[in-house]
Amino acid sequence: MSYLAKILNTTWKSVATYNGFKLSTLLKNGSKTLSIVQRCKFCGKSIHQENQNGIKSLRVVELKDRGILQIAGVDAASLLQGVITNDMEMLEGEERVKAMYTMFLNAQGRVLYDALIYRHDNPAEPTYHIECDTKILPDLHKHLKMYRLRRKVELCDVSSDFKVRCLFDNKQFPPFNGFWVPDPRLSTFMYRSVTPSNLSVSDVAGGVEVVSVEEYRRYRYQLGLAEGVDDLPPGDTLPLEDNLVFLNGVDFSKGCYLGQELTARTHHTGVIRKRLMPVELKSSSDVIPAGSAIKTEKGRNAGKFRSQVGNSGLALLRVAYGRGELLHVVLPNGARCEMVAHIPSWWPIDLLQ
Repeated sequence: MSYLAKILNTTWKSVATYNGFKLSTLLKNGSKTLSIVQRCKFCGKSIHQENQNGIKSLRVVELKDRGILQIAGVDAASLLQGVITNDMEMLEGEERVKAMYTMFLNAQGRVLYDALIYRHDNPAEPTYHIECDTKILPDLHKHLKMYRLRRKVELCDVSSDFKVRCLFDNKQFPPFNGFWVPDPRLSTFMYRSVTPSNLSVSDVAGGVEVVSVEEYRRYRYQLGLAEGVDDLPPGDTLPLEDNLVFLNGVDFSKGCYLGQELTARTHHTGVIRKRLMPVELKSSSDVIPAGSAIKTEKGRNAGKFRSQVGNSGLALLRVAYGRGELLHVVLPNGARCEMVAHIPSWWPIDLLQ
């Protein structure tokens, strides 16, 4: 059980701090009742109060396919620094960020896992929470143990102690409250929350619309944002093809890390011909196998299909074919599924032109 979960299991009134917010736990008749006694430093209003002012268009989803791997110990940061693309210094000091996006690479510089890392306020020892796809959490655990060597760190799956949620809407957001931090990948589109598992949706985002994981995936695909093993098959692509630079997930000045050489060389050549892009299928009834070859009308190879929800999907495509050109996949039954790709609005302006 994690440090915060142990605090929340106490039978006395206590205050716990996590990601910048404080909770007061009050037990009544032996059951856990959580009341929020102080919001984070950014805002004193709760999301309930904000919704009373008319903001009701937000959507929230509980991401049951996301787990939390805890890494604690005096050498935790140094271990992670050597195996991730981003810089652990971002999570340190007074100006530290609340969450950081990164990728774990293999020795050949290909993507193994994508993750978000949070600094956990544990006064006993440095502690970090790695949010990742539950399907690969055991593999990530083994990966870190392999590179731990003699470092003083402890690794533990604490997924049952926490819930991961995403608050998203492409129009407006309420001011920060203590439960939510901007998603480090696309902060203008989404907020992220990792809270103790006994907090309900109404505790952290009362009054908003609760939606399914499929709706969240569709929203991501329309943005062109990959997440998890279905969108990022381990060992299949290079991090810059998955738009890691645009998503604030890499630091080219941090020094050496596993897979760094090829990543740096690719970046400095400035030539990335293929990128992960959103595609719109002409028919929502077609189910395209992952890895299917995508062709142009002239029969040229355009890329490979990744994943879909309905008629929204992701594909690794040559950027030249991402401006509305008609593309297609030939399905196993011989049928033809047509689609078009577009360049996301959050890409750098030179790629939008």
